[in-house]
Amino acid sequence: LRYANRAKNIKNKPRINEDPKDALLREYQEEIKKLKEILAQQMSPGNLADLLSSQTPLNAVQTEEKLAPPPVIQPDTEA
Repeated sequence: LRYANRAKNIKNKPRINEDPKDALLREYQEEIKKLKEILAQQMSPGNLADLLSSQTPLNAVQTEEKLAPPPVIQPDTEA
């Protein structure tokens, strides 16, 4: 009876036999799919227009910084 009781209490945890490389590839494919969905959402026509309009002022500021002369550094002559 003890053997039967112990056998009754055995719990199995079935797992799919999967090569670790195959599992890693599957995870990468899922991640790529999620990233493509996020990219597609961000590149929708409304979001793309917002993105471009927000980058335009930034580009203007960067252009002004490139055109501005570098600051002149005065040597410290006090000694």
